[in-house]
Amino acid sequence: MKKKNGFLAVSIIFSFFVVFLMLIAINLTSYAQNRILLNQIKKDIKAKAELKFDKIEIAKTCDPSTEECPICVKATELHVDPSDSTKTYGRLYEYGTGLEPGYAFDCDVNGDGIYSSNTERFYYISDLYNNTEGNVENFNNNIAVLIYYENTGNKVEYNSDRNANHGGPILIKNELPSWNNVTLTSNPRNIKDEVGSTVYSDFNYNNVRILTYQEINQKCNDYGNINVSRCNFLTENKNPFWLETTSSDGNDYGYVFNPNKSSKVDKIGYYNSYGVRPVIEVPIADIEV
Repeated sequence: MKKKNGFLAVSIIFSFFVVFLMLIAINLTSYAQNRILLNQIKKDIKAKAELKFDKIEIAKTCDPSTEECPICVKATELHVDPSDSTKTYGRLYEYGTGLEPGYAFDCDVNGDGIYSSNTERFYYISDLYNNTEGNVENFNNNIAVLIYYENTGNKVEYNSDRNANHGGPILIKNELPSWNNVTLTSNPRNIKDEVGSTVYSDFNYNNVRILTYQEINQKCNDYGNINVSRCNFLTENKNPFWLETTSSDGNDYGYVFNPNKSSKVDKIGYYNSYGVRPVIEVPIADIEV
């Protein structure tokens, strides 16, 4: 009888042990499944959060009808000089840095959702020079100024009157493209000389303009000269172009950036014809890096 009772007790204990192991196995399986599910949820959340960024960076497209698209995205490759395959223009954005002159961006200026590295290449050059104020050092670091990679339209004189006080850069305005996905912070705007004095008020551009003397000098000037090593993007296509700024020495003189001259920024009479290189103003929040 004792042997029978002992066998029964062992059987009961063994049964409880088996049930205990089964419960552990079930809990481990459930834990593993929950971990897999949790990891998958995390991956899905991360994928959704990064979808827009990945799509733009890889495909260089963004559908403005279904999502909020940035105006500019960081470039993934640089323009190469057609006559020297070892020479590139600008530089790629470096994570962890602020905007620096020469960072290359592709900007959807026409609003079609495509960021073309061939035809929509721009370079960050400076913060926005606030031309509504008299202080020459007044810049708005919430707005980026980006310059196009080449000149547009024809070479022209500054204006038909050859005098900055007679209408502003009228002929230059006619050679600028009519991109509809960008806008100017101040338009109409004041045309100023290099010391910040207004020489013509309320000049109307469309959505783009040309570079000012203050903007080309804010981050590209070293000891009175344009640093073309740091700002070599200004020399892409090697064509001179007008600056918006007039000369304080006289109303019939302005400034031209000329990559073929040692001084780079030359004071030029308005009766000369030079190229026109567009500039866009982009809020920092509309630049995807």
